[in-house]
Formats: sequence, C-alpha cells, structure tokens
Amino acid sequence: MRLLLAWILWKLCWAGPGFAEFQVPHLSFPESSSIVAVPVLRSGGRDGTLEAWVRVNTTATSKEASEYRFQDQLLRWEDQDSWPRAVTLELIDDNISETSVEVLVLSLDNSSGIRDLEVVVGPDVDGGIISFTHGTENLRETTPMLPEGPKPHCLIYAERILQSHGVATLWLQGCDSDFRVEASKGIDYSLLNASEPVVWQNGEVDRRCILQSVDSTLQDLNRSMQNLPPWQNGIRIWQDADVELDEVLCFGFISTGATLATRRVEFRLADAGTDGAGIAVCTQGEACLVNLTGLHVGRSDRIITTRNCTWFACAANMYADYELATDENNTIYVPAADLMYHDTGAWYTCRCFDVLQEAQAVLKVDLQGPFRDNFWACVLGWPGCHGRLTSSGDKALQHVRVLQSCPKLGMNATSDFRDLGVTARYNSSTDLFDLVDVQTVTKTDPGLYELCWCQENPDTGRNCSDVFEFIVVAGRLQVNGPYRLAEQTFDVNTALKVSLKGTELTSQDVLWLSEFPDCEGGRRMHTDSGYIFRMDAAENSVSGEQTVCWCRPGDQSSCTDKEHFQEIGKIIVKCVGDFVNFQGKCVMCHFPWDVPRADGEECEIDGLRAAGLTVMSIFLTISFVLALFQVEVSKAPPFFSMRRIHIEDVSVEGQDERLVMQSLGPHHLWVGASFDVKLHGTNHFLLDGKTRRATVLDRFRLELTDESGRFFVADASLGHFTLSPWGTFWYGQILYCIPLLAMVIFPFAAGAGISQVAQTRMAMSTTIVASEFVLAILICGISKSRTRLSSLSLRVRQYSS
Repeated sequence: MRLLLAWILWKLCWAGPGFAEFQVPHLSFPESSSIVAVPVLRSGGRDGTLEAWVRVNTTATSKEASEYRFQDQLLRWEDQDSWPRAVTLELIDDNISETSVEVLVLSLDNSSGIRDLEVVVGPDVDGGIISFTHGTENLRETTPMLPEGPKPHCLIYAERILQSHGVATLWLQGCDSDFRVEASKGIDYSLLNASEPVVWQNGEVDRRCILQSVDSTLQDLNRSMQNLPPWQNGIRIWQDADVELDEVLCFGFISTGATLATRRVEFRLADAGTDGAGIAVCTQGEACLVNLTGLHVGRSDRIITTRNCTWFACAANMYADYELATDENNTIYVPAADLMYHDTGAWYTCRCFDVLQEAQAVLKVDLQGPFRDNFWACVLGWPGCHGRLTSSGDKALQHVRVLQSCPKLGMNATSDFRDLGVTARYNSSTDLFDLVDVQTVTKTDPGLYELCWCQENPDTGRNCSDVFEFIVVAGRLQVNGPYRLAEQTFDVNTALKVSLKGTELTSQDVLWLSEFPDCEGGRRMHTDSGYIFRMDAAENSVSGEQTVCWCRPGDQSSCTDKEHFQEIGKIIVKCVGDFVNFQGKCVMCHFPWDVPRADGEECEIDGLRAAGLTVMSIFLTISFVLALFQVEVSKAPPFFSMRRIHIEDVSVEGQDERLVMQSLGPHHLWVGASFDVKLHGTNHFLLDGKTRRATVLDRFRLELTDESGRFFVADASLGHFTLSPWGTFWYGQILYCIPLLAMVIFPFAAGAGISQVAQTRMAMSTTIVASEFVLAILICGISKSRTRLSSLSLRVRQYSS
C-alpha cells in the first residue's frame, strides 16, 4: 500500500517534462569575480525533453552592456534527466570606478518557477579612483580643444581620489576608436612614451602630469624626452598647413590597484587651416630659402613643393626633392629654375612619408609673381598703351618689359638676345601698368610679344635694371595693326590696289598716301575690309615716292593729324614714256640729249642721242660759218672762197672820171663802204689777179681805183671778185643772211624736238641725215651763178648812171 501511494505521489509530482527555474532569485558578486556560474534547475517533471532559453532582460538591467559578456544560452534536458544546469556570466573588471550597485537581470522563457534572476554587482573602489583633468576641466565630462603646435604645458593630469589603499599604477596608451577623422601618430603628432608607469604608493593621492606638451624640433625630441621624468609621457603636436576638420586625439589607460574614472581621454585639434604653420614668401625668378624651423621635418626627410600635398603627388615623382641644409639649419634651398615651373599662388612644402604612404603639408609657400594669362592689346601708332596685370605681391615694386621673348634663366649680356627697350611701370591711381616707351613698341611689327616680369627685392639687392632679370613670363601683348609693306611700283594715272597683312584690321581703319615722309597731308584710299585698299585712276595723279600711312580711329586718335598716322611703307608712282617725276608731276626732260631713267625719277644722258646732237651741232656751226661769211665753192680756182660777187661789166663812166664795176644782180654791200677786192676771170691784165680798191656806189655799182686810190682805165664784161672773211662780215648786209640762217636752224630744232618726243634712234638718225642734206643743198645754192642782165638793160642802166 505504501508503495502504491508512493508511486501515485511520484506520478503526480514528476509526470510531464516539467519546467526550468533559477535556483535562487538573487546573487551578489564583486566586479572582480570575472566568471560567474548561475545554476538552473528542472522542476515539475522529467518525462520527455525540456528546452529553455536564458536571456538578458535589457529593460530591467542597469549595468552597461560593455561591462559584462553574456550570450543567449539554450538549456536542454533529455527524458528522465533532472541534473542542474549552469549558465556562465563574465563580469569585466574595467578599472572604472563604480560607486553604486549595478544590477544584471537574466530571464528564462520556459519557467513556472523563478523566472528572473538578479545578479547584483557591488561597488569597486578599493584602491581609489584615478580621475583625469586638463587644467580645471574634467576629461570625463568634456572634450577640450587643442591648437596645433601648443606651447609647452600639461595636457593630462591624473589624480587618485576617494581611496588610497595599496599601490596604484597607470600606463598611457592609444585607444581603439571609431572617429571619422583621427590624428595620425607620427604625422600629426609625435608621442614620447614613458619608460615607467605612474605609481601611487599606499596613501599617496597627489596630482601627476602624465602627458606633457613639448615645443621641440624633430631633431630635439629625444633630448626633450631626457628632460622629462621617466614616468611622464611627452607629445609634440605638429603645426602644419593641412586642412583637417574635427580631428580627434585619443588616449587610453591601463591601471592596476585603482579604478579609472574614464577609460579614454579625447582632445579635438583646432585646425589653423593652410596658414597654420605660417607662410613663406618666395618670388618668381629668384631662388628662395624656406625656413622650416620647428616644423615636422628632419635631416633625411623627403620634401617636395607641390600645389596639392597628397601621397599621389609624392608618388608621381613630378617635383624636385629637397633636404634640410644641415641638422642645425632647418632651411631648404629652392632654385629659381624650379620656381619657374610653378604658377603664382599658394604652394606647399610637402613631407612625403614613403613607408606610410602619407603626405603632410608642412608649410604654405606664397609664390609671388604674375599670372601667365595676362593679355594686353595696343594699337599701332596710338600714343598710349596700358594694361592690367594680375599678380600677387607689391605692384609698386614690380616692373614689366615688352620683349620678343623673355630671356632664359642664366642668360647674360653676352647672349644673343633682342631687347625692344620697352618698359611698363605701375600706376597706383589707375591700378594699371603704363608702357613708358609706347612709341617704340608701336613702331615695331604688329603681332604677339611677351610681357616679362621682375620684382625688386631690397633684401637681395635686386633692382630690375638688367633685362636679363626679366625671366618670368607674365602674359602676352598684342600690337594690332598692319605689317610693313614691301615697296611696290605703280604707273601714274592707273588704279591702285594695296593689300595689307596684319593683326585685327577693321574696315574703319584709315590709309592714305602722303608725299611727305612724316605723313603730313595725303590722299585717302578706300576699303571695305581693312585688308585691301583701293584708289581710282583719276585720283592717282601724283607721281614719285609716296608714304603709306595707316591710322585707326578711336579714343586716342581721330586720324586727322599727322601724329595720328603710322608710316608702314613706301610705294612708287612712276611716270611713263618720256616723262619724269618732278615735284609730284610728270614732266619731260629739259635737255634734248636726256632720257628718263628706268625708275622715272631723274633724267640721264642717252649716248646715241648725245652723239647725234653733237654731230648736228658741228654741222650747225659749219652752217653758221658758211652762211655768216658767205663761203662759196666754185668749179675754177680758187675753188673755196669767201663772199664772191660776179661782175656784169667794168667800164669808165663820164669823162674818164671813174671806173665803175657793175655786179651781176644786187651785191648786198653797204653803200659807201670802201675795201680791197681781188678780181678774177676778167681777161684784163689790169684786173685779173690784182688787188684793187672798191667803193660801193649803190645796189649794183662799185667804183674801182688802184691801191693808192688813183683812177685807171679798164674794160671787162665778165669775171668776179672776192672779199676777205672780215670784209664779208663788216661790209656785207647780214640781214640778207637771216633767211638762210633760219633754214639752217630749223632742221636742227626739228630734229631735236622729234628725237625728244619720239625717243627713237631712227628718228634721230633721220633728223641728222636731213640736216646734212639741207646744208649740202644750201652750200650748193650759194655757189650758183646769178642771172645775167640783157645787153639792152645793161646799156640803159649805164646810160642812166
């Protein structure tokens, strides 16, 4: 019976799978307990299989999740298995002071008994609490801002509070963080770790500086460490030119014998931007010394100058490498040749960390000089030219020269280099650079020229007086206008067409032809494009050398005065035919032996024409002599004689009073003249070959006497007498010879005129031959016999006389 009752009781108590429950509802442990086992029982039955999950009730738990480790656990009992199960919980001893009780609640999801278990973690302040401050700020509650490159002072103070039992130690180390931007150790800062921990002996609670900011160069950091206590950490926050916003500096701690008030300390670095480490000033065209004292560079570090300081710039090997001069001299020397390849503006001395594949902008470099995209434009012949120069630096110390091309670095006075001698100086009132010698540049060929820049430097003695100091290209100057014309030749009274080549020519440009080299006055040519100018034939009436003058109307020129025009070339307007240029007009040569020169500007002697005229002159002289002295040629001796007068009759008139000689026709002698004559061909012994004295009585009669003037008797009816050359000239009637002289001069004048007009050798030869022919006829005509009078007429004349 008893067995039956026992069996019935067992069935009632242990029938079914039962349920899981915690053995006790409360457990208490210190934080240093580490691994804690929590027992779980199977109650209410053991038939079949039982499963139950143990989880953390986060709603009822007050302990931080980071202060324990527990994973949800599944508990399982097989059929008839009732052995207790254990759930493990790990408590983390984090050295953080917990002065109050914290509760961790575990829950069972399959329980009809004790469903929740409270694990109570007691306070942990046995060795005291180490708190951290920055000045007066509690580092557990605040995040201080630190400037780059702070002055030497203590960044973190550590102090033992509340309890002082036993020995407490403290180490400073890095911290694991999830910050978006974290300062890089070895780049943004250098940390000098202590060789010993900070130790507080039993009862010690004094304040200690565990992190000291030092102000040292990279070479002096180790020496700075020697000056610190062995338990003190040193830090150098480097001042740089990087832009780093919200950069965090984080430190963690390890302690024994005391609880930590916070497990890590954070600082935020107040970034000073690109000007954080100061600015070095360099000038284009000059070598530059960059002082890097107190910055994050060492003797063997690789330094470049670049526009953007990144690892890609370091890896590209596009920039020259520099090193510090010496361990004591923290400067780098940047040659002028390197700066020539840099654009004006902000550059950076960049330290390359090849192992870390990082880069740090150590110092900003302000490269002063002009930007290379400056562009000025001037007009040929305008009196003024100026332009705006975009540059950095003091413009009052800057100079600009206009050159065909800027000299290269290293050129000197012996180099083959063309200097136009044009300078520009800064005008502070207009903020423009004015060309000082504008006429020089505007008298050169149009086109592009380089603006070459130089800046005075009193520190180096550079005064920009030498053209070879202007090695920096500041931009371009464009001189607008036409190129110089090649000399051209046109015929007078024909249409002119002048083609121009140049820069930025327009249809508004003015071109005129002037007779004067200074472009005073002129005749305007017409254009539709500015490149081709024309002049009608009717307007092209001025001959000779013409100056081609060009002008562009605008605010500096009205194109009405000679000062507004620029001489760009010459053209020759040539006279054609026998005409030459004389003061702008085409005229004939003044002398018959001259002909126009090939260029039509002057006359020159034509050899053939001069020879022909010389021959004509000789014959003209002979003709004058023959006509003036009335030389005759006869068939009988003397064949060649002076004035010959033929005798019609020689007889005595009156009562033997006088002997009268009658000429055959008018003798053209002056009445009353008395002279010696020599008679020939009379067949009278008293007359032939004798010299007698003749006195002119009238147009036909002469009285004959002997040489002493006495009367004699003779009789003849033929013959002639001759006069001496002087007798012919003095006693003959010259008026009688005028028609004859006109006949001689006419062929000469006609021939000279024809040769001058026709300008042909055939015309000249024809004229000479004609002159000779006329002279021959004339000479022959002088010797021709006079018409004889009839005997009746002769007797009547004698009777009348």
